[in-house]
Amino acid sequence: MANSKQVVSVVDDSQVDMSKRKQRCSKVRKEIIHDDEVEALLNKKRRTSNNSDVDDDHKTNISMLVEKVIATLELAAEEDVDFNRNSQPAVNKLKKVPLLTQFLSKKHLQLEFLDHGVLCLLKKWLEPLPDGSLANVSVRTEVLQILSEYPIDLNLYDRRDQLKKSGLGKVIMFLSRSDEETTSNKKLARDLVYKWSRPIFNISARYEDMKSRADEEAEERRLALYRSSKKPASTKPSGVMTLYTDVDLDFSEGQKSPKQSSTQHVSRPEPLPMDFVVRPLSKINPDMVRERAKQRDQAKVQQRIHKKFQQLKSRRRYAAPSVKAFPICV
Repeated sequence: MANSKQVVSVVDDSQVDMSKRKQRCSKVRKEIIHDDEVEALLNKKRRTSNNSDVDDDHKTNISMLVEKVIATLELAAEEDVDFNRNSQPAVNKLKKVPLLTQFLSKKHLQLEFLDHGVLCLLKKWLEPLPDGSLANVSVRTEVLQILSEYPIDLNLYDRRDQLKKSGLGKVIMFLSRSDEETTSNKKLARDLVYKWSRPIFNISARYEDMKSRADEEAEERRLALYRSSKKPASTKPSGVMTLYTDVDLDFSEGQKSPKQSSTQHVSRPEPLPMDFVVRPLSKINPDMVRERAKQRDQAKVQQRIHKKFQQLKSRRRYAAPSVKAFPICV
């Protein structure tokens, strides 16, 4: 009887452990999914993925799964907007970050998400709340990292038009310039702006084209700064030279009227306004630099040849045969 009770207790303990383990797994899964319908679609997709005769049903299930995920994430963004307007904590998007990362990071689902308008969804997740505050930093980081890995081919007209209509580019540009954004997120945003602007504006990636474009932009900035300056560039010397000129002028006038010289005031030096419009010519001639480098190389080659020739000449001198060592008999 004691042994039977011990066996029963062991079985009961194992059953309890198994039930606790199942409860723990189901709890973790619910925290990740947060949606029974999405979970059901995911299970259905797994059941039908091994059957090759139901490809159409499989595609339909994937499309329904993507739509359900997008609807769940859009609902979280809308609820955060409502909570923010009512001065309540907006944490629904933060709770859905695991769901966002779980599905939008899957490579085989990314094109399907793009076809279902995921760019509009991500714009809602990134844009500021009604009170002007930014979304949670974890939300912004995850969305920017996902976008940096998404295959958005802007050479295609449909993708380019989709990005334009979504308004996501404006939000990314805002985050790349915002002082409240973190340094790492600003770098991700700037990389996205540069990556998307190249095919849209036909920007070349060749070094020569990039350098000429940078020179043109710098010239435009200098001209804009010159036009927007409140006062034009002074024709007389500024800084310390202005001080010397004013002192000399007052001193010459002081010789004529001593009373006026007693009320002299030293003028404060002013910095030179940086409103230059003409770039100074470079004093370095590239052709001369290349010619000098070529001459140095030739001189080094000649020196090595001469050294080698001297070594060969010395070897021949030491290796010359001696007539005395081998007498000739006639």
